[in-house]
Amino acid sequence: MRIKVKLLEEEVDLDVPRKSEVHQIETDVFGLQEDVEEIDPIEILEGYTIGSKVAVIVDVDLRNPTYREFVDLMVSRLHSLGAFDDEIILFFTNKVHPESVPSMYLYRYNCIFSKEFEGRPKAYVTLSSLKDLNIEVHRIFERNFSRGYEAGIHSAYIVSEAYIDGIYGIRTGLMALFDFLSPQTLRALIEYRIRHGLQDFVHLVRSLKTLPPFSFVNGGIVFMRDFSGRIVSNIAGDTSKIHDEVINKYLSAYAYYPIETYDVLLLGAVSGRPENLHRALVFTDEISKENGTVVLYAKRWTLDPDFESIISRFLTVDEEDVKIKSYKEAVAYEVAKILSRKTILLVGEGKSQLFETFSDTQEALDIALEKAFTATSRPKIGVMAYADCAFPAPR
Repeated sequence: MRIKVKLLEEEVDLDVPRKSEVHQIETDVFGLQEDVEEIDPIEILEGYTIGSKVAVIVDVDLRNPTYREFVDLMVSRLHSLGAFDDEIILFFTNKVHPESVPSMYLYRYNCIFSKEFEGRPKAYVTLSSLKDLNIEVHRIFERNFSRGYEAGIHSAYIVSEAYIDGIYGIRTGLMALFDFLSPQTLRALIEYRIRHGLQDFVHLVRSLKTLPPFSFVNGGIVFMRDFSGRIVSNIAGDTSKIHDEVINKYLSAYAYYPIETYDVLLLGAVSGRPENLHRALVFTDEISKENGTVVLYAKRWTLDPDFESIISRFLTVDEEDVKIKSYKEAVAYEVAKILSRKTILLVGEGKSQLFETFSDTQEALDIALEKAFTATSRPKIGVMAYADCAFPAPR
């Protein structure tokens, strides 16, 4: 029988056997765009105390005029509340390109970049121990921020952007502070995420909110984007509530998945980069049967050979011998774990040394169904337009 499915912005006609079931899983975009201009930073800055230092953590690309204007407005509102230039400290995470920071900021305020930590001597301070995980921060950050009251900082605020991160799952303002943790701590967090899963990792991050430097953050704004980069929602106010609301919004995507699992998954990926491949596989792993087939569609695949060789290496390493040393290895390891249990086929332009690739969606689906019919007489096919975004569709 002939069916029409949605993959990215395209509608694709496919032939499927009458004995198969096809479900289009609607998890693509949020429903309503909110007006960012309606949010006044005064609503966010309630904890500010006149005469004390205040920190603003900037976790948005200032080349985007919407974000640039909001940071300008936030600093302006601090001035209107009585803050002097030397009382304002701006912290820029690794999402901020140094050349995009206005020269006025560098001239007037104390500006600290997470990129300043690169290449510095390995000097860290251990703040606390949580579930056998040492939380360490760079001394430059600890001196200016995490000790808070000793540095004269009584309040801090975050301007951030929420999105699905390749390994942490979901990035919020609180997770933006990971940029200021030591490489040892980041590595431990990555391994925790891999070994315990996203849900336990989310609980761990919530526990971190009681520790400095996280505990000094008491307000902020998070901009949420859809798959096209359009700002579809924004949340302002208490940072802890923002964090929980963003997490719950993303995790609520799972509520839109049918309870059953599928023999074949046909997934669209916004881009064919390694991180998009990883997101699509991880966020749909729960609805794909063991020994099932995942067909991933992107307009073009750009998987570098080094990434694929790391995946191949992890396929031959025993679980107890796995050592994660970098972000790329963490992503490759999770892909390898899924690849060891399922067949992964890629559709789109480009070549791969590890995965079988096709230029035609129908050809890949035929191969997936041929395998599925060896295990069941009535295979189920799940289709998801934007699997690497996993945004819930409006009810």
